[in-house]
Amino acid sequence: AFRLAVGAVVSGTFSIAEAGLNFVLVGGGGLLFGLILSLIVVPLWARLRETSLLITFSVLIPYAVYIAAEEVLHISGILAVVAYGLYQGWRAPGIFPEAATRLEALSFWSVLVFVLEALLFVLIGQQFPAIIGGLDERSVGEFLLYAALVYGVVVGVRLAWFFTTPYLHPVFDRLLRNRYLRSPWQERLVMSWSGMRGALSLAAALAVPLTTNAGDPFPGRDLILFLTFSVILATLVLQGLTLGPLIRALRFSDADEAGMLAELRARLKAAHAALSRLEELSADDERIPPRSQERMREFYEDRIRRYTAGLEAGTTTDEYAQSSEAWRNWRRELLTAEREAVVSLRDQGALSPEAMRRIIRDLDLEESRISD
Repeated sequence: AFRLAVGAVVSGTFSIAEAGLNFVLVGGGGLLFGLILSLIVVPLWARLRETSLLITFSVLIPYAVYIAAEEVLHISGILAVVAYGLYQGWRAPGIFPEAATRLEALSFWSVLVFVLEALLFVLIGQQFPAIIGGLDERSVGEFLLYAALVYGVVVGVRLAWFFTTPYLHPVFDRLLRNRYLRSPWQERLVMSWSGMRGALSLAAALAVPLTTNAGDPFPGRDLILFLTFSVILATLVLQGLTLGPLIRALRFSDADEAGMLAELRARLKAAHAALSRLEELSADDERIPPRSQERMREFYEDRIRRYTAGLEAGTTTDEYAQSSEAWRNWRRELLTAEREAVVSLRDQGALSPEAMRRIIRDLDLEESRISD
């Protein structure tokens, strides 16, 4: 829709029939191309083992998908990347062969997304004085009215989406032959109010051309940027400051308990699966000492007891949550003691810095694992 609108303004012509056909071909073609490419590319990820290569390709491949769609096939590169990303994201737990690779990839992408979003805000900040300078045609009150109207539409559409689309779940269940968890109205209200605008809105506004095909300035570009900036500011400040009180006012105890119980059931099933696999491996592989097998069995049995206790508590999960938090704090204290001892050995010259970093990394990975 953005491409069609910009194209109509830049060229000065617009046909509903042609626009509708382009919408289907460009949008649908982008989705189809991204899905086909993901079916070809994603299985190749399993052949890679080097973490640096995996992370590098995770950055470069979306750009390649976008360029191929936009420049070669002249279809929607954005939707092609979306389709590819959704498929890869769904398959991600089985794509990366090692846990360390998944952790490093997630860390890398969280930092990259933060840096890109920060750069976008710096860019709009640099342009904002010029934007304000180009808004001399109308009064301040008129600009603020436009901003309030656009903000109202943005919030209203998001509310309407979250309170209408979920009722199509039975249709999705039949199509996908599955049944996913439902969200209560409190969660949908919070998700609606959590729609802070930011990087995507800025990127779209800044992508509006400076001139038309005739060489004239793009009409209303400064106004578009101003309205985008105003909506971003309103959502970040107004909704950001009121989100906490809204969550507290809705009292999410029932919804939280349902989610916690579903998570506990999943963790319990995973622990049972690991224990069953342990029994199979113990019977087939005699290289593992019996004492080591017993310790691992006790480890999973302890997990099963903890998760079962939380499920047996039913809706009164506060006690389980508190006991789990106490256990995590206790485990962190022990890991801190290990870490301090290893650093002390490095300081005394009894341990090389390289060996210290390897041990610290193992301890850090173990600490990141105790969130359950």
